[in-house]
Amino acid sequence: MLAGDPPFTGWSAQAILARQALEPLPRLRTVRDTVPEWLEQVVARALAKAPADRFATAGELIAAVTEARTPTVAEPALPLVRAAPAVANSIAVLPFVNLSADPENEYFSDGMTEEIVNALSAIGSLRVGSRTSSFAFKGATQDIRTIAEKLQVRTILEGSVRRADTKLRVTAQLINAADGFHLWSATYDREMKDVFAIQDEIARAIVTALKVKLTDEPNLTLVEPHTSNVEAYALYLKARYFWRRKSASGLKQGIEFFQQAIAVDTGYALAYAGLADSYIALGYYGYLPPKDVFPPAKAAADAALGIDDGLPEAHTARACVSLLYDWDWLDAERRFRRAIELKEGYPTAHFWYACYLWAVGRTADSCAEASRAQALAPLSLVGHANLGWALYFGRRFEEAIAQCRKTLDLDPRYLFTYTVLGQAYVALSRYDEAVSALQSAVNISGGLAFTTAALGYAYARAGKRREARKVLQSLNQRSDAEYVPPFCVALVYAGLDDRDQAFAWLDRACEERSHWLAYLKAWPLLDNLHADPRFTALLGRVGLR
Repeated sequence: MLAGDPPFTGWSAQAILARQALEPLPRLRTVRDTVPEWLEQVVARALAKAPADRFATAGELIAAVTEARTPTVAEPALPLVRAAPAVANSIAVLPFVNLSADPENEYFSDGMTEEIVNALSAIGSLRVGSRTSSFAFKGATQDIRTIAEKLQVRTILEGSVRRADTKLRVTAQLINAADGFHLWSATYDREMKDVFAIQDEIARAIVTALKVKLTDEPNLTLVEPHTSNVEAYALYLKARYFWRRKSASGLKQGIEFFQQAIAVDTGYALAYAGLADSYIALGYYGYLPPKDVFPPAKAAADAALGIDDGLPEAHTARACVSLLYDWDWLDAERRFRRAIELKEGYPTAHFWYACYLWAVGRTADSCAEASRAQALAPLSLVGHANLGWALYFGRRFEEAIAQCRKTLDLDPRYLFTYTVLGQAYVALSRYDEAVSALQSAVNISGGLAFTTAALGYAYARAGKRREARKVLQSLNQRSDAEYVPPFCVALVYAGLDDRDQAFAWLDRACEERSHWLAYLKAWPLLDNLHADPRFTALLGRVGLR
C-alpha cells in the first residue's frame, strides 16, 4: 500500500462508509510525501466519488500508472535567507489541477486559480500569497508543509477543475499546513455560466473557515466579473495563458485571443488591458519594431480606461507606453502612482514603477520600489531579477550580483538573472565571469538580440575584439530576415569604443523611439559615451537632460 493505511477509517463499517460518502479523499502525499504528484493524481482519479471522474477501464488505469512521468518544472529551491514566520490569517492558492479530458483546458484551471487569488487578495485582514509565487510550485512534488514554509503561509488551498462542454466540476480543499488536516472542502457541479459564482463561493467559504472578518457589508461580492459573457471570459483566460509564455509566438497567439474576447464583448476592459500588455511585451523583448507595438498598446490601454477608469492593470499598461515610447515622464509617474493607489498589492505596478524610477535617475527610490514588488511576490523570478536590475542601475554592483545569485537559487535557468549578472560583472571589470553569464543568457534566450549584443559588449571590454565584431556581423546578417533593434548594434559599438558608429546607431534607435533609450541616463554600459556632447544632445531628445 502506498500510504500504509486505508483512506478512511472509523470505529465501525457504518462510520467508514459515512466518511467515505461525505468527506473528500485525503491527499496521499500528506501521509507519505515521497509519493510523486502524478501518482497521487492517478490514485485520486481512481478513487473519485463520481463514476464519470474515474478511469473508464482497467487499461486506462494501467496506462496511467506505467507511463513514465517527470516533473515539468524544476522545484523552486528555498531562498538563502530565512523566511519570516507566517501570519495567522495567511493562505496560498496552489494551481488547480486540470482533470479535463482535453489537456488544452489547462488554461482554464490556471485562470480559475488566479481569479480566486484575486478575490482573496481583496480581503484586507487576509495575507494571500501572490499568483507568481504560488505558480512557482506548479508541477512540483513537495509536500504541503514545505510549500507553506516557502510561501510563508499557514494554510493552502488546492483543487481541480474538470470541464466538459458546458459542464463544470470544481473541487477545492483548504488544508492546515502544520498537520495536513482539511479545514474545509467542497465539490461544485455546475454549468459554465456559474463559474463566477463558484469562485465567489469558494472565497467566502475560506473566509468562514479561517474566521476572517470580511467586511461590514455581508452581501459584498468578492469576485467582480469584468464580463458577463462566459465565452469572452474563456477567451481571456486562454489569452493570458499564452501571454505568460513571453515567446514571440505565444504573445502573438495571446493577442489573437484577446481580440476574439473583445469581439465577443466590446465592453471587456480587462481584455483591452491584456491586449496592451501583449503589445508592450512584444516591444520590450525586441520581437517587433516600436512603431508596430506601442501605438496599438496605447490605443488598447486607452480603450480599457474609457470603459473602466478604476482598472489598475490598464493604468499600468498606459504608464508603460508613456515610459517606454512617449518618454512622457510626468505622465508615466502619474499613471504608475494611480495604479498603485487603486491596488497597492499589485506587484506589476511596483515592478514597472521601479523601472521608471531608475530611468529618471532616482535609483535609491527604484531599489526601494523593486523591494516592495519582491515582498508582494517573494518567489517571483521577475521580481527578484528586477531588484537585481535596480541595484545595478543604482551602481550597487556587488549587491546586484548577490541578488542575482539568490535568484539563481530559485531557478538556475532564468534568463534575466544572467542578463543582469553579466552586466554587473562588466561594471566590476570581471570580464571572464561576465562573458560566461552572458553566454548563458544567449543560450537560454535562444539568441535574443539584446542578450547577443550584451555578450558582444562584454567581449569588447574584455579585449576580445574579434569575437565582438563577429557578434556585429551576426546581428547585421539577422537584420536581413528579422527585426534587430538598432540599440543592440549601438551597444556593441559602444563596447568597442567606436563612438561615431555607436552614436549613428543610437540616432537610429532614437528615431524609432527604442524603449531601451528610456534607460539612457542611468545605464552603466554607456558610461564611456557620457563625455561626448552627442550624448548630452541625445538625452535632450529623450527628455532626460
